[in-house]
Amino acid sequence: MNPPPPFSYSYTPNVPELLQGLNCSLAISTYQTGKVVIFSAKNENQLIQLPRTFNKPMGMANKEINGPSQQTTKY
Repeated sequence: MNPPPPFSYSYTPNVPELLQGLNCSLAISTYQTGKVVIFSAKNENQLIQLPRTFNKPMGMANKEINGPSQQTTKY
């Protein structure tokens, strides 16, 4: 069995600068593949990604601004 292809992404040039200016990261859930990918600015021109796999992901939530984020799973 062949391993899955590597994760790839593209973004407009202003995204790293925007995330850095807001001092935040962007979390994206790929519900059907069970992944959550967190994007952060490495500098004003580059992003870094942190993909994670979850067993049966159900959703993400952030209760408060600057509060902890939560990832929920079925089990």
